[in-house]
Amino acid sequence: MPAFVSDILIAAAPLLLASLGALASERAGILAVFSEGIINLSAFCCFSAAVCLAQAGLPQIPAALFAGAAAVCVCTALMYGIARFSQYTRANYFLTALAANALSNGLITVLSPLVYHTKGVLTSAAFQYTALFSRVQLSCIGWLLALVCMAVYEYTKSGQYIKICGSDADVLAVRGISAAKWQNISWCIAAAGSACAGCILAFRLSAFVPNISSGMGWTALAAVFLGRRTTAGTAAAVLLFTAAQYGANNMQNISWLPSIPSAVLLAFPYLTALLFLVLSPQRGLYFRARRRQPRRMS
Repeated sequence: MPAFVSDILIAAAPLLLASLGALASERAGILAVFSEGIINLSAFCCFSAAVCLAQAGLPQIPAALFAGAAAVCVCTALMYGIARFSQYTRANYFLTALAANALSNGLITVLSPLVYHTKGVLTSAAFQYTALFSRVQLSCIGWLLALVCMAVYEYTKSGQYIKICGSDADVLAVRGISAAKWQNISWCIAAAGSACAGCILAFRLSAFVPNISSGMGWTALAAVFLGRRTTAGTAAAVLLFTAAQYGANNMQNISWLPSIPSAVLLAFPYLTALLFLVLSPQRGLYFRARRRQPRRMS
């Protein structure tokens, strides 16, 4: 396998998990605009838990795996609680998801100075990992989870229930199946996917960095729409965005290219996403989704 292909596959793993999670939420009729905040919160929780477990005497790799699982559980439980609260209060779910996004970032702003006495980068000798673990092994796990998730979406009743409750909830009601239950589950899936992405990012950096997501949550939503709300299309969009990022990172190494401002290189992946969304033959899907009112979880 060429080196650049493996690099793109490794880099795509966290975005793919976040995108497939967002796909479940979008299919259920509630856009996962909380993904950005959950990625940041899970990275912070993962760092904190891993450092505590390692300092308590647990070997580094088991501590990292336990910490990642704990971070995913915390973020998933948080979003499940918010989903149930929205259901109970009959709130607007789009606004609730935006509030959840702000809450996740706000928790970091409060807890980081309180626990670590800084709002900046968090590092620790107990949170240092090799490239083999943080890039190769975790990326393989991420792709395995993604493939399992794609199979569940396409070939199981659970995946069909999630898809139907966003478009034809009455069909489920006739069969005695609660659409609200599957909408709650879709939010949990979206939160879990974003949380896994945040943990992988933290392990790759061997640190927690404020705003570690760097727009990944919004890129995940773009991948869902560009992929026409299909699993294969979403995965293809993720690879496209990751390849654009890889190209931007390596443009300066091409001798015959003129010097490109760093701001342009940073914006290149997002410009690529915008360009493909605008030119996509199914771009009307995006605007229809924005106009669609979230269904009540009743």
